[in-house]
Amino acid sequence: MSKPHTIGCRVCGETKKRLTRGLCSTHYGRFNEKRKSLPPAAAEAFEAKCISEGWITENRQGRKEKDPDPFDELLDEVKAEFESDIASHVAAEKRREAQEEAIRQAKATKKRSTQRKAE
Repeated sequence: MSKPHTIGCRVCGETKKRLTRGLCSTHYGRFNEKRKSLPPAAAEAFEAKCISEGWITENRQGRKEKDPDPFDELLDEVKAEFESDIASHVAAEKRREAQEEAIRQAKATKKRSTQRKAE
């Protein structure tokens, strides 16, 4: 069996493609396919052996604490402003609709009363 490449994809050495766990998309797909074909305990052992022999890198997902992102705070502020604007617009629209309905009802009542007087 050959040895893993040290640059690029560990299997084919491709350097122009994005790597996931040290593999190009083709070889990462093959690794995942083989790993998923195994029962969970065997899949873990297979993955550990691949890591120990240098064919894939360790899964770092979820291990590193996320750095504070200034955009998160700005996003929260904008969302809060937007929600408050929407709420005030919705309330204003409901008030306007209620006033229009009251005017319609008053006109309808006035029409009925003038028709009764004419009879």
